Order: sequence, then structure tokens, then C-alpha cells
Amino acid sequence: MTGVLLVSSYSRKVSQRGAYYDLVFRDKTGEVAGIYWSGDFEKRVKRVSSPLLIVVEEERVQTWQDKPQIVVTDFEIVRKKEVSISHFRYVGCNRKSEVKAFETYLGKFTDGSLGKGVDPTCETIVSAFVDSRFYDVFLRCPASARGPFSYEGGLLRHTNEVIRFGLAALSKRCGAFEKSVFLAGAMLHDVGKCDSFSTDGFTIDCSKEWELNGDVYLGVQAFKELCSGRDFDNEVVRLIGHHIVSHKGKPEWGAFVLPSTPTALVLSEADRMSFQSENVFGESNG
Repeated sequence: MTGVLLVSSYSRKVSQRGAYYDLVFRDKTGEVAGIYWSGDFEKRVKRVSSPLLIVVEEERVQTWQDKPQIVVTDFEIVRKKEVSISHFRYVGCNRKSEVKAFETYLGKFTDGSLGKGVDPTCETIVSAFVDSRFYDVFLRCPASARGPFSYEGGLLRHTNEVIRFGLAALSKRCGAFEKSVFLAGAMLHDVGKCDSFSTDGFTIDCSKEWELNGDVYLGVQAFKELCSGRDFDNEVVRLIGHHIVSHKGKPEWGAFVLPSTPTALVLSEADRMSFQSENVFGESNG
């Protein structure tokens, strides 16, 4: 008998040996892959509410694709009240400090720090975002299903990093109009993830809409919702929307189009830098 493991995700596969399940085990230190050589896993756990905790019997560890993998031959389900679940909850950021940082960035539309010429449409669209159904989700949402920023508050932290990197790059290179367009675009570049991912602190759920269309498409739909029924400057709306559809940099990385304005180029680079930094430094990256 081994220790208790939290199953953060599982998926059914079929091989020549029959049905089996790929598993992902998780605690606050990270993730490790697992495999269960039977087709009955989902049937056994379907009535268990999150978090799914199991005790593995006859566990062994093998190497698969140069990474460790726990081979599960049998298991028992553990009830949440029977263990201390704090060991499994992974919180990769201080949400209070991240919220405070984001609110500081919101204030830049009106505090004069961007200079003269801040576009009012940018401020109004971001205010609509803060007042919308998306904002509370945004403050808690992961930025990915697995990997960098895949924890509660991950999207908020990632967005703050993108803004910080981008404003530093634009500081002495452009005026207030461009900075305000960038700031609005950066705040909204991943708004589609609000309809893509959710977490209870233990596991991350991916929406059917995300699985079908991806977060950039959902971001476009969310942006349309934010702009609906409002009298905005259409050119500024197009510029902000371009940040959403191009921020992943290349079509093979998920972008709908290549970034074609200076601020969109800065955003795509800031987005890439943020994910790379989190991938290398993780929780220790401030």
C-alpha cells in the first residue's frame, strides 16, 4: 500500500492489449504521469466528486518518453475527509497581491502615467470587462489546462506579467495612444480562457467549447460580447481585437493571424516570455 494520490485528469485509450487509462497525478509540487491497465477506471470513479483521491496498490514506476510514469494495477478510492487535502492544493500565486497589481494597471488609464492622449475607447472597453461576467472568473481562472500557470489565479498572474513586460518595452518608444491600446489588448488578450478553464484548486476542467474551438475563438466571442450595444471607435476596437487574434504569434502556435502592429508584436513577445519564464522558474518566479 502506498500514499494517497490526487488524480487531476484521466483519459481512456485503446491499445492491442485492450482499453487503458492515461492518468495525471498532482500535488502542490507538480505533476507526474500514470497509467492504469484496465478499462474500468471511469466506471469506478464516475460518482466521486472532486478532488479524486486514490490509494494505489502494487505501484511501480517506469520511464516513458524520458519521464517517470506510475503504473497502477489496482487502487482504492479515498474520501476527502479521511486525509489532509492541503498537501494537494497547488496555489502558484498570491492572488491578493496580483489583484492589487492588476488594479494598479487599471488606474493607468486615468492617472496620467501613460502620458497625454490615452484613448477613451480603451478605458471604456476595459471598464466593461471589469463590470462583466468575465471578471470574477478571470481573477480565479488558470491560464492553461496543464503546464505554466495551470493553477487558481494563473491567468491573472500571467496577464500582469504580460502587461509588465510590454509596458517596459514600450516605455520610451511610443505615445499614450499606443500604450493605452496595448494595455487594453494585454488585459483582454486571454479573455477567452474565462470560458475555457475552471478549477477548484485541485483539478482543472476544460469546457466543451474550448475543446471544440480553442481559447482564441472564445476570446473573439467574448470581445464581441463586451463591445455589443456600445458606441465605440471602430478603428480602436479593431486594433484591440487584433491583439486577441494575433497574440500567440504564429498560426502553428494558435494565432489566427500574424501580429501586424507594433503593440501587437510586443504583446505576442511578452506573452511568449511570460510562459517561458513560468515554465523555467514556476512558483518561484515573482
